[in-house]
Amino acid sequence: IEVWISGKSEQQISMPHLPIILDQDGDKGPMEGVYRAFQYDSGSYWMIIACDLFFVQDQDISRLIYEMDTNFEAIAYYDSEIQSPFPLFSILSPALNNIITESYLRGNKSLRDVLQKAKCKTIIPGTTKILNSINTLTDFENWKISTGQNECL
Repeated sequence: IEVWISGKSEQQISMPHLPIILDQDGDKGPMEGVYRAFQYDSGSYWMIIACDLFFVQDQDISRLIYEMDTNFEAIAYYDSEIQSPFPLFSILSPALNNIITESYLRGNKSLRDVLQKAKCKTIIPGTTKILNSINTLTDFENWKISTGQNECL
């Protein structure tokens, strides 16, 4: 397993020990990173985990891998709030390369749309908390309190 970091060039990602895939068009969101990943290696499976999913645990990642089924083009946790696959914690197979490329080139920024149209296996998370993003300073402070994290990451 190789770990890659994807992001916008203005985010000034500094992780010299990890390969980085930089967005070329900063307006496409996570779809940009996924598109660029498949451009780099269209024959690999790509696991997507958003950097702001602070509640994800090792067992959640292991379960996603364990539940992977080659009869499907993707696997994702099921987001019951929006009744849809959660694309920011998923594994995408090489079979999705053409669909993602076509979608990206048409200007579609929604990875969720791609998963809804794909043959996507969904699994129910043990807790929906793992799909909650930390998007604000208040979210981050609440996360630190709830987990006992007193030091800044």
